[in-house]
Amino acid sequence: MMYVAGIQPAHEAVPLARRHAHKALELDPSLPEAHALLGELAAMYDYDWAEADRRFRLASARDPIPSMMVRLDQANYFLAHVGRGREAVEDMERAVVEDPMNAFTQWTLAVALRSVGRDAEADAQFTHVAEFGHSLGAIYAPIALSGNHLERGAIPEALAYAETAYARGPWHPVAIGQLAGMLTRTGQLERADTLIAQLRPGEAFGAPFGLAACYLAAGDMEQAVDWLEKAVEQRDIWVPFLLRVGNIGGRAIWSSPRWPRLARLLNVPETSGRDMRTL
Repeated sequence: MMYVAGIQPAHEAVPLARRHAHKALELDPSLPEAHALLGELAAMYDYDWAEADRRFRLASARDPIPSMMVRLDQANYFLAHVGRGREAVEDMERAVVEDPMNAFTQWTLAVALRSVGRDAEADAQFTHVAEFGHSLGAIYAPIALSGNHLERGAIPEALAYAETAYARGPWHPVAIGQLAGMLTRTGQLERADTLIAQLRPGEAFGAPFGLAACYLAAGDMEQAVDWLEKAVEQRDIWVPFLLRVGNIGGRAIWSSPRWPRLARLLNVPETSGRDMRTL
C-alpha cells in the first residue's frame, strides 16, 4: 500500500512486499491473497502479464468464490489492462452490489468500464468515488475525471476537477501535475509554473508521472512521453492506468509515433489501446 499510495518508491517497497508474500506461501502454499499480491506485482512492477495471469489463476483456485481482495486486485491490476475488461466489469458490478460503500470497489468498476470504452458510466463511478470525500480515491477520482473530460474537450470541467484533486491532495505529484497542466492549457502560466517547480527536477518518486500528466494536459506530447519513460523506470503504478486503460486522457498517447517504444517498455503488443480492449 505504501507503493500504491506513492509514499514509498517502488524499488524499495516491492522487494519487501514480495519477500513477505513468498514467506506467507511457505506457511500456506495456496494462500489466495499472497498469490494475488504477487500477481499485482507481476503486472504493475514487472510488466510480466503471463506471470500475473498465472498468479491470479492460483489465487482463484482454492475457493469457489475468491475473497474480495483477490477479485479487486485481479480486476484493477490485471483484467482491465490486458483486454479482459468485460470480465472485470461483470465481476465488479456484482462486487458493488455486495459492498456498495467500498470506495475501492467503486474505483475498480470505473477503471473496468473505462477499459471497455463505457466512458459515461466510468465517469459516473469516478464521480461517486470523488464524492466519498475521504481516502486516496477522493484524490485519484478527480484526477481521472479531469483528464477524461479534457479528452472530450470539456475544458472548464477538466480544470474544476483538477482544482478539486489538488485541494484534497496538494502533496500528491499527480494532483500537482494535472492542475499545472490544466492551468497551462487555460493560460494561467504564472500559477502553473509555481506548481511545476514543485515537481522539478523530476527525480523524486512520482514526480516524473506528475510531470507527464502536466504536459499531457497542456498538450505537449513530446515532453509528456519523455517523462512517461522516466515514470516507467520508476515503476510508477499510475503508468499502466494511463497507457493500458487509457485513463486521465491517456488514449492520446496511443496515436503518438512514440507509442511503440512505450509499448515495448510495458511488454505489450505494438497495437493501439483500443484494439487491446477487444482482445
